[in-house]
Amino acid sequence: MDSARSFFFRRVFWSIRVFDISVVAGWSVLFVAIWVHMLVYDGTEYWTGSSFVWADWSVHIIYIFNFAYRSLILASHPLYLGEPFRYHFVADLLSALLLRSGATLIQATVLPSILASFALVVVSYILYLSVWKSRLVAALAMALFFFNGGLGFIWFFVDFFTGKLAQYHPPPLYLFTEIQSAHIAWLNFIVAEFIPQRGFLLGAPIALFLLFSLWRIFESPQMARPWWKLFGLGALCGILPLVHIHSFLVVVLVLCFIMAVEFFRYRRLGVIWLFWILPMAALALPQLWYLSYGGGQGFIRFNPGWIADKPGESLVWFWFNNIGVMTILIPVAFLFATPSVRVFSIPFMLLFVACNILTFQPNMWDNRKFFLYWYFFSAGMVAHFLLTTVWSKRLLSQILVAVLILCAIFSGFVDVMNLLQFEKQKYKLFSTEDIDFTKQIRTRTEKNAIFLTGPTTSWVAMVLGRQVVMGLDFWLTTYGYDIQNRKDDIMRIYAGDPLTAQLLNKYSVDFVMIGDRERQGMVVNDAYFVQHFPVFAKQRDTVIYDVR
Repeated sequence: MDSARSFFFRRVFWSIRVFDISVVAGWSVLFVAIWVHMLVYDGTEYWTGSSFVWADWSVHIIYIFNFAYRSLILASHPLYLGEPFRYHFVADLLSALLLRSGATLIQATVLPSILASFALVVVSYILYLSVWKSRLVAALAMALFFFNGGLGFIWFFVDFFTGKLAQYHPPPLYLFTEIQSAHIAWLNFIVAEFIPQRGFLLGAPIALFLLFSLWRIFESPQMARPWWKLFGLGALCGILPLVHIHSFLVVVLVLCFIMAVEFFRYRRLGVIWLFWILPMAALALPQLWYLSYGGGQGFIRFNPGWIADKPGESLVWFWFNNIGVMTILIPVAFLFATPSVRVFSIPFMLLFVACNILTFQPNMWDNRKFFLYWYFFSAGMVAHFLLTTVWSKRLLSQILVAVLILCAIFSGFVDVMNLLQFEKQKYKLFSTEDIDFTKQIRTRTEKNAIFLTGPTTSWVAMVLGRQVVMGLDFWLTTYGYDIQNRKDDIMRIYAGDPLTAQLLNKYSVDFVMIGDRERQGMVVNDAYFVQHFPVFAKQRDTVIYDVR
């Protein structure tokens, strides 16, 4: 009898372990399969397999090369001379340290991303499992979250049956979580956040681990809280602002809410919380001051409806159009949730409401970084509702659950799978020739040299590792900078305006770069520069003039 019982428990133990490992391994393999296509070197050129990575990493690589080849402490924003570097830069700093230690660019960027993705998968599973106490619920919640989408699957099947799908090339033309004509803009989180946004990928696992810890405290308020654990959690929370500021703010919101609940429950607030708050404040407040210091437009503004600005479109329809059946499932799942889950979900629901009323950054799109955490917790509630309330032994209920799940994840699944089609949607970043050219420039210039480039993405400037007067204007506006005056000055310089010498002196410019990118959207007076300045370096159509 004892041997039979022992055999049974061993089987149960290993079946549980195998299920857990299978879930984590499955998602980890998917992330690795995606990452090996995100930055590829074919022997002569560097490519990326996503338009989102092409857009975001063109900036991240600039930051990495500036940290690696200028200084680990940047006094000025690499893209905007004279302004402090108000950005959560830790992910890029870590890659720069790897680059300095001898790693290749691919190793320095992709390997940390793979590790962060693995941490994201593990912590997500643990948090879902801790809250809902079911491995099946945790597994389904991860699918609902990582394959998030909306009604785009309707367009997929319309295009499939009409033959249009086979005509699309390259695949980015049919992102089914972003269809402008249908006003679908709820992009998949893997496609738009976790793969291209390096800070988010590093910050999210930390934030989710802290939320897991807060849930444990909330779930068992009488549980012993060793001061050293709270101190460690507070210190971990305190480093988040420069890793990912949005994730930090979400954790602080939930922390404040749990402290408020504890106060109203017991009419007192345990002094033990100071062991979390004090190290968090000591580490975070200087970072928050640093991130808020300097110029730029105000971030928070009244913007009811977020991006639901289509004439005649209600906010309810906008959300139904974008997240589909989840619009109905989330509030219903909330009603069927346990009391503790309902209470713990309140800060996430408040976050959802706030982001539909206010915009927290110059680029209203960035509210998604807060919406993501609301959706993460909502996915858990929906998974629990589907598997414990809707699912039954009746075939009809099982079919209903399957259909609802497919409707919730199909669009996101298709878009994530598209990331694996590297050959069909690769984008060139720069070439070996570009890197060799910039290496020569770095060896001949001081680390504090200032370059003037056009307000576009210059591949030479990307891997130069030197300060520019102004980089890509799109990113600078999303950071809140008022760039118009400086942009006008740059256009005057390139046009050979009578004030060119004065303007070059104003920005302490050492070198002026003129290439194809500079000629886009600007008038370039080549004769002026040929007449007044010597050529410092030249590569194909790119000429760098020494204007010192």
